[in-house]
Amino acid sequence: MPQQFKNKARQKIILSDKPIATAGGEGAIYDVMGSNKPALVAKIYHSRKTATSRYNKIAFMIANSPIKEAKEEIQKAIVWPTMPLFDSNKNFKGFTMPKVSGAITLKSLTLATNPSIRNGEQWKKFDHNSKGSHQKRMAVAYNIVQALSAIYARGNYVLVDFKPENIFLYPNGNIALIDLDSLQINNPNISFAAKVYTEEFAPPEKHRKQVDHQSGTIGVEWDYFSLAVILYELFLGIHPFQASHSQYTTRPELIKNAYFVHGSKANELYAIPKIHENFKSLHPSIQTLFVRTFEEGQNDPSKRATPQEWIEVFLQVLSLEETFETRLDFPEKMLL
Repeated sequence: MPQQFKNKARQKIILSDKPIATAGGEGAIYDVMGSNKPALVAKIYHSRKTATSRYNKIAFMIANSPIKEAKEEIQKAIVWPTMPLFDSNKNFKGFTMPKVSGAITLKSLTLATNPSIRNGEQWKKFDHNSKGSHQKRMAVAYNIVQALSAIYARGNYVLVDFKPENIFLYPNGNIALIDLDSLQINNPNISFAAKVYTEEFAPPEKHRKQVDHQSGTIGVEWDYFSLAVILYELFLGIHPFQASHSQYTTRPELIKNAYFVHGSKANELYAIPKIHENFKSLHPSIQTLFVRTFEEGQNDPSKRATPQEWIEVFLQVLSLEETFETRLDFPEKMLL
C-alpha cells in the first residue's frame, strides 16, 4: 500500500510501498508517485530519533542549496534535498530529491576492465582500449569538478565521504553526485559533522589521527585529496597508492606513510603494478596536479590541487587534444 506524507504546506506526497534502494542503515529510498518533471524519490529515515537529529541539517541544506540559480547541467549533477516530509503528526520523516535513472556508478570506470562487459554496449566508448576514451573520461572528470565547485561556492559544505560509489554516470558523460545529506556543514549559526568516511579516499592526516571526521571542523582540503584519488582511478583504472611494500600492506597504511607510486618514496616499493606506467602518458599538467596533491599535499593540505585548478587544466588539455585521439596502453585483459 502506498505511503502518505505531507510537505510543509501540508500537501499530500504519496510514496511507493516498497523501497527501490536502501540508504545505508539509516533509511530507505522510495519513488514519489506522480512526479514526472522532474522525477523524484524520497529518503525516509527508519527511526524517529534519526529523523529528528537530521531535521535542522536537511532544512539548512534546502535553504542553502548550491543549485539555486545554477545552470541546468549543474542542477542535474547535484542530487540535493528539495523538500522535507512529515507524517500526520507533523513529525519529520525524510526528504525528497531528484531521481537518478539510466546511470551507473563511477566505480565501473575506476577499474581497468571494460565497463561494457557488465553494463552494456553503450559504455564501450569509455573502455580504456577504445579510441577517444581518454578524452571522454576527461570530460567526465571535468563534469565532476564543475559540480564540486558549485557546492563549495556556498562556503558551507565539505563532502568528506567522497568516493566513486557516490557518483553516478550517464552514457553521455554527465554525472550526478548522490548521498550528499551525509556531508559536513560549517556555518556560524549551525554545524553538522560528517558521520562516515571511506578509508581509501581519506587523506593522510586522517590516518595519522591528526583530524577527526566527526569533529565538524574538516577542511575542504580533505575532499581535494579524495578528488585526486577518484580522478587517478578514472584515468588509470587503479588506486594511486596501490603497490607492494615490505612493511605496509594496506592502502591506508601506504597513504599514511606517503607511498604514492610516482612519488619520492616509490623506490621503497618492491612491486608497482605495470598499469601505473600509463601515468607517463597523461598530459604533463595533469601529472603535475597529481604529484602536487599526493606529494606536496602529504604534509601540507593547502598544496593540494583545487577543483578550479583541475577545471583549468582539463579545459586546456581538451582544447589541445580536440584534433586528435589519445589511447593509453591498456592490455585487452588486465587482472589487478
